[in-house]
Amino acid sequence: MSEPFIKEHSLSVATLNPEENVSDNSKSASILKAVWNLHSKDDVLDFVEKYRLNHLGENVAINEAKARLSRNSKLSINEIAVKECLDSVSLAKLYFTKETQDVLGEYGLLAWDYGHVLAALRLCIAADLLSEEEALNLAKPFIDELINDYASWEDYASHYAFGDVVNSFTHGRFDDMKRIVRQAQKYDIEDETGTELTFHYMKFPGKKVNNNRILTYENAVFNPSLTVYKWILLVIHNTDDSVEPFEDFFSLNGFVKRNLKIPATVSTWLEYKLLKSIIPMAISYAVGTFSDDDKSMQRFSKKLLRYYRTARVAFEKAEVKNDFYYDFYKGYALVAYEADDAKTLDFAVSFLDEEKCQNFDFQELFCANYTNNAKKSASKKNYEEAYRFAKKALSYIEKMKALPEKPENPTINIDSYEKDLNQMISEYKSHLPMRKSRD
Repeated sequence: MSEPFIKEHSLSVATLNPEENVSDNSKSASILKAVWNLHSKDDVLDFVEKYRLNHLGENVAINEAKARLSRNSKLSINEIAVKECLDSVSLAKLYFTKETQDVLGEYGLLAWDYGHVLAALRLCIAADLLSEEEALNLAKPFIDELINDYASWEDYASHYAFGDVVNSFTHGRFDDMKRIVRQAQKYDIEDETGTELTFHYMKFPGKKVNNNRILTYENAVFNPSLTVYKWILLVIHNTDDSVEPFEDFFSLNGFVKRNLKIPATVSTWLEYKLLKSIIPMAISYAVGTFSDDDKSMQRFSKKLLRYYRTARVAFEKAEVKNDFYYDFYKGYALVAYEADDAKTLDFAVSFLDEEKCQNFDFQELFCANYTNNAKKSASKKNYEEAYRFAKKALSYIEKMKALPEKPENPTINIDSYEKDLNQMISEYKSHLPMRKSRD
């Protein structure tokens, strides 16, 4: 079951330990760290348990996509994308699911996920994270599930190939399905004695195949429609760091402009506009023609705000507020802060959830916004409100100081900001009636 992955990485498929005859087992350890971030036995046990509970894997995303399609059966996919504020990866997977769910059946991409779990367990033997007995005991439930969900090796390998396609476009490329299937047909191997071990025609118990379609190499085909292919290209553009941001965008420009009311596309458009603005500024700064004083940065940030105002229209109709949604408004608020635009900062921050947005970047923005609101209230001589806002801003300073991970170059200087806030609080407190100042 793990053979596709093991063979792809040029390890031994004929031995349980894929590096049994190799003195240096660092390759397996490196793969475990690079692919799954597994460094210890505890990491491995946690990883296996999450897959066992279906909390991890491509199949989790496919099942989420099926649920989206089901609960929004009267909406088009683009309408679902707006309502549920889907990023480009989630949207491409939604289109993929729409076009393939009848072929993949109820088990979706389980072959891909569990095949990878079994490969990881074999690598753990080589990396001395598990004994052979421990790995086999952990593997057994996954093996039992696979040989009963699928009818044959060919059925399993064909489903596995679909998982390969999805994994490829979520990691910045689009693998050719025909090539993947041709590779699947080469799973026949020779052991160390030269004896051929063939899995090509192996039948599985298949006790849970139910009414699912049994796939063959011939019908394991994914030919996306032009629309789906465009969405996949958009994902590749957004996830492949090796692609030049402008080079790839031009081929998608018309598609993006036609879909600017969808968050997934408008975020790509926004990224392009921001990069197009930032690169000339960076060049000017490098050659000494751009001043990095506050006024120059404010003028530059005000220009960027125009793009955010255009982009926000796509997010305003979202009914589901997720990380993608909050990250957009975080960026909007940050640019407003840099532009010294208190009104826009307050507007953008109003879309953030203080309970859900807990990392350092969000705490900075909440702190800055409450500070601005305190100053605004003080300018109107509403010192009670100003005092309350300043105390709230100070509480976010305390939260930032308590966070274990902090950025190297935070937007605000915590120490000086804390000092200023304490001075503001003392000033506002002096204007309060004696009873309230004691409170």
